[in-house]
Amino acid sequence: MPQSVRGRLLHLASEAGVKAIFAGHYHRNAGGWYTDPSGHKLEVITTTAIGCQINSSREPDADPLELSGMGDFVIDETRSGLRQVDVTEEAVSHKFITVAEMMDRYANLE
Repeated sequence: MPQSVRGRLLHLASEAGVKAIFAGHYHRNAGGWYTDPSGHKLEVITTTAIGCQINSSREPDADPLELSGMGDFVIDETRSGLRQVDVTEEAVSHKFITVAEMMDRYANLE
């Protein structure tokens, strides 16, 4: 999607009072903030896949948003995981939890 279209969609979401946009399956965690002209901030959060992770390329001219930015593949319970999102009337908060953390936290559920 062209950057101009993405920018317009972010602006429309921001004007509508959206606080956060969540996306996934990028095989890496990523994110950032969009600030509209009035100063309203909108967080954009991309969560990795729960399985295979893709490291960033170490090549100097690699673009992390293109195929040239892809490095090696990793399957590791200390890097794979999911994002827990808590939504209240006051705020949206989130944190990434690895498979290893979930196994430690919920091991007694067996």
